[in-house]
Amino acid sequence: MRIAVISDVHGNQHALEAILENVTKQGVDEIVFLGDLVNIHPHSRACFELVMTMNCPVLQGNHEEYVYSVGTNPTLEEERFQTVRWTRAQFTPSQLETMQNLPKILSYSDLLLTHATPRSLSETIRLETPSDDLRLMFEGTTENHIVRGHNHRWFEKNWDERQLWSLESAGLPLGGRWEAQYAILTKEQTWSLEPRFVPYNFEAALAEFNKDYIAQIGVLGHIFKLELIHSKNILHGFLQQYLPAINTKTISLEQAVQQFLQTT
Repeated sequence: MRIAVISDVHGNQHALEAILENVTKQGVDEIVFLGDLVNIHPHSRACFELVMTMNCPVLQGNHEEYVYSVGTNPTLEEERFQTVRWTRAQFTPSQLETMQNLPKILSYSDLLLTHATPRSLSETIRLETPSDDLRLMFEGTTENHIVRGHNHRWFEKNWDERQLWSLESAGLPLGGRWEAQYAILTKEQTWSLEPRFVPYNFEAALAEFNKDYIAQIGVLGHIFKLELIHSKNILHGFLQQYLPAINTKTISLEQAVQQFLQTT
């Protein structure tokens, strides 16, 4: 059995279409999406609608949760979540309901697929995450092979005779390579995984982060644009440095972004 696994498209239609064209040449039996189809790039609805026509398994990610939770989660009213609110406005109520009803895990023979972990759509795993923490994150599961996305960084890790693969992002990779990325899982005697790197129209995707789009999604659009350019997690460092001051209104979000851009 061969499964193409795609995670974290984030509305990057150029990357998604390039991956799907590549997948058609691979002779796979199944395509699975691990969530975060939406938010950040401008074509969330187009990506969501395309994937929903494919009649393949689609899991929920934390960005789907953000989008359908606007209006019920007060945190999402903060200025830094303007991108989420803009993205939500692109969807119909029926599409938001579909998004909310997406499953959070998928299991094949000795294979578990999820966005982050079974207990949380937003949980971070790193190469150095202790085995004791992983046992709690995957408590109640028995599959020996686990595939996840969420952190936009490729690594593989073994613990307790279990193997975990963490995938790069299709639409916003942060591991130093700009190509659209996905993976092919193959089951022979056991599961193996091969990362795939697909050239796509990166210049077109980058050009979409113009002044007009950033005006709509908010000043963090500048940070997302930098992440796309450098294939590097820049938002995390920005928030570590400035979020406490933003929360106490010592500095505005716009001032913080401008200071950050001047020193980066």
